[in-house]
Amino acid sequence: MEERNLDLMIRNEDTREKFHTEVVRFELDQIMQHFTESIQAIYTQFEVADELIAYGKIKEGENIWRAQIIFLTSAFDFYMHELTKYGLCEIYDENWERTEKYSNLQVGMKTIEIALKSGETLIGSLSISMIIIKQLRWFHMSL
Repeated sequence: MEERNLDLMIRNEDTREKFHTEVVRFELDQIMQHFTESIQAIYTQFEVADELIAYGKIKEGENIWRAQIIFLTSAFDFYMHELTKYGLCEIYDENWERTEKYSNLQVGMKTIEIALKSGETLIGSLSISMIIIKQLRWFHMSL
């Protein structure tokens, strides 16, 4: 029986085409509308939970309450993330004044490398700012 070759092969690098990030940017009224719709959907689940509990399905009703907490957290996370992204883009586009927090925003070299290797340019590129914003999700927590 012939012995198999288990040696590692040299990895081909830079074989894929550069990608361009599609930026989804919501206006303030859209952000608020999405948040309001999410809250309304969560609120309507109270009726379902109440009905289940009324029919003796307490665990099922409590599970809906738990799910509501998770959905509420998700809705709030989306809301804060989009508000932060909106504000950072407005400052970046020079529609709003730069703030001290914006000026002191630290971006790691790994994030810069990802942005540069994506094939985008740094000057005037909303896509680059979105890549950086995605890497800085914690930023809105420090506001």
